[in-house]
Amino acid sequence: MATYVKGAQQYTPDIKPFTPDYKFLSAVLETRQDKYDTNFKATNELYNKVVYADLSREDTKERRDQYAEQIGPHLEKISGMDLSLAQNVNAAKSVFAPFFDDDLTVKDIVYTSNYKDQMKHAERLRNSPSEDMNERYWDIGEQGLNYRMQDFVNASSEQALGMTVPKYVDDVKLFKLATEILEEMDPNLSMKMDRPGPNGNFIITEKNGRLITGAALQTLEGALLNDPRVQRAYAERSFVQSRQFADQGIQAGRFSNVEQGQQAWASETIGRITEINNKRIEETGQELTQLENANVRWSNYKKRNGIIEGSDDDNVMKENLSAAEATQIALDKLKGIQTQGNNQPNTIDGSLNQAYSMLMNHNIMSDLTAAAQSYSARDQEYLIRENKFALNDQQFQQDLAKMKANQINHLARIKYKAGLDEDLARKKGELINENGENDPLIELLKGNRTTRGNTNTIEVPVNSDGEVSQNADMIQRTASQFLEKDNALAVNQVDKITRALKLLYPTGTDATADQMGTGIYEIEIPNNTGGTDKFTANSLDEMSSLLLDPKIEGKGEDQQMVGYINRDAINSIYGFVSTGFTNTADVTRLNPELTLGSDQRTQYDELYNEIAGLNGTNTQVNALNTFITGVHDNYAKVYESTRGNVVDGTDANLVSIYKSGFPDILDADKTILTQDEYLNRVVEGIRNGDITNPDLDGWDDGTSDKGYMTDEVKVEIYKGRSGEGPIVDKVRTVNTGRKVIDMKAVESEAKLIYDALYTNLNAALSGKTGDFEVRDLDSEIYGYSGNYSDVVSNNSYERNFNPMVKNELAEKEVFQMITQMNTLDAEGRPYGMFAGSIDQFGSSDQLTNTKSEIAVKAFNIWKDDAALWLSNKRPAVSTGQKAPAAKIVYMPVVGLSEDGEKNFAGYRIVFSSDWLASKRIGTNTANSSEIGALTGEEIKFLQGLTNDEDDPTTDSGVFFLYEQEIDQNTKSDKNTYYSFVQADISKNKGYADYTVADGNQPTGKYRIVQEKGGYYVYSETYTYQEGGTYLKEENTTQIDMAQGLEGLDKQVLNWQNVLFNLREQNRLAKEKDVSVNGEK
Repeated sequence: MATYVKGAQQYTPDIKPFTPDYKFLSAVLETRQDKYDTNFKATNELYNKVVYADLSREDTKERRDQYAEQIGPHLEKISGMDLSLAQNVNAAKSVFAPFFDDDLTVKDIVYTSNYKDQMKHAERLRNSPSEDMNERYWDIGEQGLNYRMQDFVNASSEQALGMTVPKYVDDVKLFKLATEILEEMDPNLSMKMDRPGPNGNFIITEKNGRLITGAALQTLEGALLNDPRVQRAYAERSFVQSRQFADQGIQAGRFSNVEQGQQAWASETIGRITEINNKRIEETGQELTQLENANVRWSNYKKRNGIIEGSDDDNVMKENLSAAEATQIALDKLKGIQTQGNNQPNTIDGSLNQAYSMLMNHNIMSDLTAAAQSYSARDQEYLIRENKFALNDQQFQQDLAKMKANQINHLARIKYKAGLDEDLARKKGELINENGENDPLIELLKGNRTTRGNTNTIEVPVNSDGEVSQNADMIQRTASQFLEKDNALAVNQVDKITRALKLLYPTGTDATADQMGTGIYEIEIPNNTGGTDKFTANSLDEMSSLLLDPKIEGKGEDQQMVGYINRDAINSIYGFVSTGFTNTADVTRLNPELTLGSDQRTQYDELYNEIAGLNGTNTQVNALNTFITGVHDNYAKVYESTRGNVVDGTDANLVSIYKSGFPDILDADKTILTQDEYLNRVVEGIRNGDITNPDLDGWDDGTSDKGYMTDEVKVEIYKGRSGEGPIVDKVRTVNTGRKVIDMKAVESEAKLIYDALYTNLNAALSGKTGDFEVRDLDSEIYGYSGNYSDVVSNNSYERNFNPMVKNELAEKEVFQMITQMNTLDAEGRPYGMFAGSIDQFGSSDQLTNTKSEIAVKAFNIWKDDAALWLSNKRPAVSTGQKAPAAKIVYMPVVGLSEDGEKNFAGYRIVFSSDWLASKRIGTNTANSSEIGALTGEEIKFLQGLTNDEDDPTTDSGVFFLYEQEIDQNTKSDKNTYYSFVQADISKNKGYADYTVADGNQPTGKYRIVQEKGGYYVYSETYTYQEGGTYLKEENTTQIDMAQGLEGLDKQVLNWQNVLFNLREQNRLAKEKDVSVNGEK
C-alpha cells in the first residue's frame, strides 16, 4: 500500500496525451496506397493482357484461355495480398510469367498489334486531306498486310516465330516520281531534228518524242531502278499478285493450298517473263547485228570514198556508232535477266523470290519506259512540211563545174516552164505557128479525134462457147477483169520483191557485213491472229515459184487458173519489202554503198522508181484498189436502189424468205457474196436464231420447223435377203434420234432468194432495167460507161497524117504502127493486111492470117513516100506527085461484127484520093515519064468503091490487124490511158506524194494536192552545199489543167525529170567536194 508523507507537497505531473503526426502518417499511407494502386493496376493489366490478349492464331488463343483458367486460384490468393509490398507484387507477377515466357504467344501479341497499327496507318493515308499523304495509299499496301496476317495465322509455330512483323508499303507513284526527276533536270532534255518520212515522203521535223525517250529512260534507270522505295513497292505488288493468283486457283479448285498456287504462279511468271525477255533479246540482238553490220559498211565506205567531217554522212555514221553502244548495254541487261531466269531454284521460296525479282524488274522497267515516253511527248512536235512548188536557181560558189551544172538545171526548168506556158497558150488559141496558122483551129482541121460505135469495135458479152449472150453477167465480167489485172499485178509485185531483196540481201537475209549469207530468205508477215508468220525460201527463184503458185479450179478440160494460192502473202511481203526498200534514209544508214556508191546506186535508183516512182508498182496497186472500190460502190448504190424489186415485189415467197431474216447478197465491203458464201451465212444465221423458216406458198417439201430442224437420218448397210434369195448387202435409213438442220430445205430457199437478188442487180448493172450506169472494171478504169444493155463501145483513135502539116499525134500514131509491124516481123508473129471490109471474112482466124497483094503493095508505097516526104526530099512539082496524106485509125479492140468478144487490135489506113490518083499507072504528061504503080481498079478498090451493089466490100483503105495481147500501142486495151497521179490522189483521199531519193537526203519531194480550186504541187528541193550539207527550198504553184489528166501526168513527169537532173548535179558536186575535203 502506498505511504503518503505528511506535509509533503503533492506533485501532480502535467501529462499531455499523445498526438499522432497525421501529416506524416497520411503521407506514408498515401505512398503505401499509391504503391498498392500502381501494383494493383500493373497486376490487373497483366491479368488483362493474359485474359484479354489480342491474338490472331488459334493455338495461342487456346493457350491464353487455358492459362486464364489455370491462374484462377492464384488470383484469389493474390487478391488478399498487400500489393503495396514489393515481395507480394513480385509474387503476383510470377503468376503471369509463364504466359509471357511463351515466345509464340508473345509473337502473336506483337504481330497482331503491329498489324492493326499499320492498318490504321493505311486508313489515315487513305483519308488524309494532304495530297502527298494520300498518294502514298494504295490497295496493294492493305492487301499485302492482310495476306501476311493470313500467312502468320496459318503458319506453323516455327514458321510464325521466324516471321517479321508486317509493315505497310507506301505506293511510290513511280510515274509521278520519274516525271519530277526529269522535270528537275537542268538543262531539260530536249532535241529537235529533221528526218525523211516513210518511203522518203517529205521532211518530218521532230522535237522531243522518240528522240529523247532513250536519254530520259537512261536517266530514270540511274535514279530509280535501285531506289529502295521503288524496290519495296514493286516487290509488294509482285507478292500480292502471287497471292491473288493462288486464291483464285483455290476457289476454282485448281490448287489445294496457297503454297501450291504460289508455286504455279512462280513457274508461270518466270516462264512468261523469260519468254518476253528472250524475245527482246532476239530483237535487240538482231538490231545490234544490224547496227554492227552498218558500222562495218560505213567504215568500208569511208575508206573507199571518204567522208567530210560534220557532213550529213558523217552524222549518220556517228549516230550508228552511238546506237550500237546503247543497244549493246540494253542487250547486256536483258542477258542478265535471262541468266536469272535460267537458274531454276529447288525450293518454293527460291522460286517465289526469283519470280518476285523478275516481275519486279520487268514492271519497273515497263513503268519507267512509260514515264520516259510520256515526258518525251511534252512539247513534242511532229510536223510534215507541205512544200511549195518552184526550183529556184542554186548558185554553186565552189568552182566552175558547179556553176555549169547549175546552169544546165536552170535551162531545163526554163524549158519546162516555157513548155507549160506554150501548151496553155495553144489551148487558148493565143499562139500562131510558123505558118501564121492558129493552132487550135489547126487541131480541128487536122481531124484528130476519138470515135465509138463502129460495129467492128463494139463488144458484147459471150457465153463459154463464144456465142453472143443477150444477158450479160456484169458481176462476173468485172470479177474476170479484176482477176486478169490482179494476176498481172501479182507477177509485177513478185518481180519487185525478188529484185529488191537481191539488192538488199544479195546472199540471203542472214548475211552480215563481213560474212556471206546462206542464200536463204526469211521474211515475217502478219497473220490473221495479229501475230506474224515466217515466209522462208531457199533462193529468190524458189521464193518467186512459191509466191506464184497458181490456184487451179475445175477438172479436166474445165481446169482454169483463178489466181495465186499465196496472193495475200504477195501483198504482205510486197508491202514489207517495198516500204523498207524505198525508205532510202534507212537503207543508206544500214548500207551506204547501195545508195551512195557509184557501183550500185544506179540499180537502186531504177528499182526505186519502178516501185515508188510515177506510175510505179505502188501506183498500180493503188489504182486497182481504187477502181475496184469504185465498181463496188456502184454495186452498193444500185443494189440499195433496186433490192425492193425482189424483197417488196410481187413474188410472195421471195418476200417471205427475205423477211424471215435471210441476208443480203452484198457483203459489208460492198462485194457480192458467192452462192457458197451466202449459204454459209444463212446457216450461221439459222444457228444464231436470226433466221426462221418461212411458210411458203405452194408445195414445200422441207421441214416446217421454225429453226429448220429435222430428224437426223443415216444410211446403214446390212446383210439381208429378199424372199428366198441369197444374203446380200442391203441399204436402209436409220433415225439417230438427233436433230439437225434440214440442209436440203435451206439450200433450196437460199438459192431461190440469192438468184433473185443477183439477177435483179445484174439486170440493173447491165442496163436492162432502170436508168443506171453500165460500169464494169474496165469502164471504171478507162472512163467509159453507158446506158446500153450488155454493150461496150470501144474507142477508135483517128489521126490525119500529112507530111505537109505538122501533126504530132498523127506522126506518133504512124511511128507506133510501123514499130508494131517491125516487131511482128522480127518475132515471126502473124498479122493480117488486107483491103475491103473486115466482115468479108467468115472466120476471125482469117483476120490475122490474110495478106492481100493489093493491100501490102499500097501500104509499102505509102510508107516509102511518107519517109521520103518527111525527110524533106520531096519530089519536084513537075513530077505530079502528091503528099502521102492518110487517115490513120487505131483500134485497140476490133474483130468481126458478129463476134461479141473481139480479140484483135490494129490500124486502118485510109489513103487520100489525091495521093492515090498520083500513084495510078500511066505517063506524066509534063515530062513523058512513066509513073504510078496502082491500076485504076486497085485504086477504086482501095477507095471502097465497087460496081457490085451486093458486094459488102465498101470500107476504104487498108487494115493491119494482129492479136490484142501483143499490142504495143500506148492506148492499147491493156495500156488504155488512166492518170497515175489521179489514181494515187484517189487512194490517199486528195493528195499524192512522190520523192526523188538520194542517200541520206532526198533530192526533192513533192505532193500533188487536189482542192476545190484545182490541183497544186507543194515541193521541197535540196541542193548540195560544200561541207556535205544541203540547201532546202520550198515553193508551191497551181497546176495547169488545160490538158486534163494527161496534162497533169505530163507536168508531173517533167517535174520529176527536173529533179533527176538536180540529183545528178548534186552527186557531181558532192564527189568533187569529197575528193578535196573528205577523210578516208
